[in-house]
Amino acid sequence: SRLACLTPFLHVLIPNNYYNPAVFSMRLSVTLAVLGAGRQSNTFLGVSNNLIDAADGAAVEIELESIGEMYRASRALSVGSPAQHLPCIFDTGSFDVLTFSQRCLGDCNYQSDPEESYNPEKSTSFDGFSTVKLQQDGDIRDHLLMMSFGQGDCAVLPAHEQVQVEGSGGTLKVGSMPIMEGVWAQDSFRTLMDSHVTAVVGLGKSRKAGAESDPTDGPTLLEELKVDTFSMCYGLNEAPGYLLLNDPAFQGGASPAEAVEANVIGNVHWGVGLTGIKMGDKTVGCDGNRCAAIVDSGTSVLMLPRATVLAIMQEVEKHKIGQHCEGVEALPNLEFAIDGPSGAQLLSLPPSVYMVHMEGEVPTNEVGESILQMARQPATTHVSACLPTVMPSDRDTDFGPLAILGLPMFQQYIVSFHPEPNPWKMHFRPTAKAGKCITGAPQSVLEGGVTGRVRKVDPSNLPLPRWSGGAKVVM
Repeated sequence: SRLACLTPFLHVLIPNNYYNPAVFSMRLSVTLAVLGAGRQSNTFLGVSNNLIDAADGAAVEIELESIGEMYRASRALSVGSPAQHLPCIFDTGSFDVLTFSQRCLGDCNYQSDPEESYNPEKSTSFDGFSTVKLQQDGDIRDHLLMMSFGQGDCAVLPAHEQVQVEGSGGTLKVGSMPIMEGVWAQDSFRTLMDSHVTAVVGLGKSRKAGAESDPTDGPTLLEELKVDTFSMCYGLNEAPGYLLLNDPAFQGGASPAEAVEANVIGNVHWGVGLTGIKMGDKTVGCDGNRCAAIVDSGTSVLMLPRATVLAIMQEVEKHKIGQHCEGVEALPNLEFAIDGPSGAQLLSLPPSVYMVHMEGEVPTNEVGESILQMARQPATTHVSACLPTVMPSDRDTDFGPLAILGLPMFQQYIVSFHPEPNPWKMHFRPTAKAGKCITGAPQSVLEGGVTGRVRKVDPSNLPLPRWSGGAKVVM
């Protein structure tokens, strides 16, 4: 199995098993009849995906709006013909283009406004199961696939659609792209929908690289768009983030002088090897027991082995940090030693990035554990405290315990991904001072790293992961 796609609220890493849910019991008391006839193509999942309007090597920059604990592209993605603009999350932890649909099973409670969602019945380029076909077949379970997320589970129908990505510098379009049409989700997805996000665009490596049990067996969007390098970074203090497709800083195989190169491990995910995690002079994890870290733009926190999280909490306790993070600058940097071509390379997060002021209602996971218990704070339903943005992972890989390097890493570094597998590579460049994130900026702007105040986080927007363990994650 491979991981679920990790949107900003999908913190958990559980097997992303697509399966034909013969056991998925759902009575269609509310049918799909309200959406009309639709169309059904005989070439469903058998067409050749044709690239349209994508100039080879053209750089396309997309601004990402900061909305709470995620970064949303408001109008970069359009699906169908005529184009339907879908606010989306670009996610390096997944592979699929997932579009939440107006064709809901049940009452669509997980959607705050279904009218914002994708409507295949209004698209002439939709190539999938029509409403009439689904009604005629009687049992929709024969067509549904289930996707498991940390946020919960959702049911999807595979299809093909026209997909377009637009930004400063140009437009990239695919005439027939495999997509997943989301037709049901648990109510926990409402948090995502309330932020006006109706699609998740996977920027993972390649399905051809060894991901298991994937029924689409089709190309990723990166492969269809022929993107050779892309870079992402997130701003601090509500500054925007950016996604740059075909980053010109790496044209011709060159790399910026300030970039730290990392080896990519495994065949499925954007993973790097960790040989140590430190806070100042103290080692807090992965020493003598190498870890594997997925670099994921769709996860809001740092997920680290449980023993590492406890060690970080203990180090933070040694410093008298105020409720609103007064004195946080006294904390040491959180440092990660990653494998590079010339040995271990150091990535360093200052406390202004890995610490946050949490204020709000406190969620618990499925076994009743809350982030306050991890931080050894008094049990309460409401919190106002300065805490590190770390959560425990109890998962394992063939390369060692699993870690996830999420949003804080993208606030401190411009992270560049190279999808060409000869070999796969990643680069990390410091973002500009004062938390400003600029892709492709000159070196003079990229010196000094991030400075600025800690961010404020509502913990109710951070559903806790299902960290009870499970099968090894295939890297």
